[in-house]
Amino acid sequence: MMDVAVMLAGVVSGLLLGRVPEALVHNEMRANERYHAREVVAASDAVWGRLAVGREDVTACRILPGLVDGDRCRLIIEEVRRTRPPPSTFTMSGRNVRETHVSDLPETKRWLRDELFPRLNTTCDALYDALVLRYNAEYSHSHAARAAQPVHRDDAVATINVALNDASEYAGGGTRFEADDTVVKLARAGDALLHPSHLRHAGAATTRGERWVLVAFMTRRALRDISDHARVFHARAFAARQRGDLDNALVLCRCALAVDSRDGELLVQAAKVSTDIADVRDGTLRYRALALLYAARATKVLPRSAAALHVFGLARLRTARRPANAARAVQALDRALGTEGLDAAQRAALRQTRDIAVRTVAFLENTRSR
Repeated sequence: MMDVAVMLAGVVSGLLLGRVPEALVHNEMRANERYHAREVVAASDAVWGRLAVGREDVTACRILPGLVDGDRCRLIIEEVRRTRPPPSTFTMSGRNVRETHVSDLPETKRWLRDELFPRLNTTCDALYDALVLRYNAEYSHSHAARAAQPVHRDDAVATINVALNDASEYAGGGTRFEADDTVVKLARAGDALLHPSHLRHAGAATTRGERWVLVAFMTRRALRDISDHARVFHARAFAARQRGDLDNALVLCRCALAVDSRDGELLVQAAKVSTDIADVRDGTLRYRALALLYAARATKVLPRSAAALHVFGLARLRTARRPANAARAVQALDRALGTEGLDAAQRAALRQTRDIAVRTVAFLENTRSR
């Protein structure tokens, strides 16, 4: 249970912030459309050109055996090796997974745009980005990290994963979906997995050998539903937080949560923004308590998310007045440390926060005993 003072402070904070006016939400949704046209559609047109729209919505996961010819898979790997473009930093994989933008691979780019994309026949008519990922177990062992990616959702409408080598060439690997904790592993080069991008998933750890996969993120030129707007709200809030515009970032999070109160990614973002505001200008419990409430809701929606557990542990720690509450922060951080795909930097940050939480427990116990 939360301290009564903290709980009341969070409730009061929510009341003081008030309900988000409907007109504001509508205005920000129109701003989403302008942002999407400028940052996503224009960028897609510049790199890929205008793409034709198909007929099928991607509403569930589908395995597409033999979608791509094995020779084409080998050509893609050879182009990566031959071109040797600089590793991308697009994904959250850090040093344990190497990635290359397909826009840096002229032959693969042409084939993806002109041959593969039309065959998929989805209602997506733009490409957000495309990558070739190389999970190398030997490399990851030498850098104290696993060849994996943490649970996340893609910033697109539909995602296609194409295996570029056979599963017999490596151990582990595959795409793990958080909802039912299942791992989809493609057996042969050319097999593909098509899934809605909003489904939270992870790159399961490759423990031996090398796994190659082509991933393309497909989107639509028009924002069609709440999930589309939630994705853009998240991008805008993240950008506002990065440039230090915390008030606007919190407004965007609140607008998004007004239309989808169970969006876990936005709850995590709202907790982070509230924590930032508390750090830079608020000396009371108001925003710290608000951060805790957002973070607690995030862990209910995303119980296996390292980001949600980390932000909850941090918020719980900053509001703890009793040893038991600080101990709950330690428990949350332990759960975060047990999640898949953490790189060395993420694990170090979690351990640092956990060490502070352990010391806080000891401090509060000593204070109570006096």
